[in-house]
Amino acid sequence: MTANGSAPPLVSATEGKDRKTDLLRSEIASENIASATTPQPFNWRAHLPPHPGADAHIAEVEAAREYEKDLAGKLRMAEIKIVELESEIADLKRENAELRKALDDAKAKEAAS
Repeated sequence: MTANGSAPPLVSATEGKDRKTDLLRSEIASENIASATTPQPFNWRAHLPPHPGADAHIAEVEAAREYEKDLAGKLRMAEIKIVELESEIADLKRENAELRKALDDAKAKEAAS
């Protein structure tokens, strides 16, 4: 109280801040204690066996992977075959050009005689 007794005593600014900080700390501490003692809900999934159909799609995925591997192998073989055929076509074109030249030379020689 003040000297005349009409108002409460003044509190310095730092004392008010310290009090607020102390109150805040005690509030946080009480929340931590409350959360530590609060029981967690029971997790039924950890105690139940898996559903019989839960792994049903795994066989389908495995079959799809095998099919994709088979297709990848077939694609690679087809690519190799294409390269072989392209090489053979290039050889046949070269041979055809040589034969046409030989034919033209033979025709020119026959016409000259």
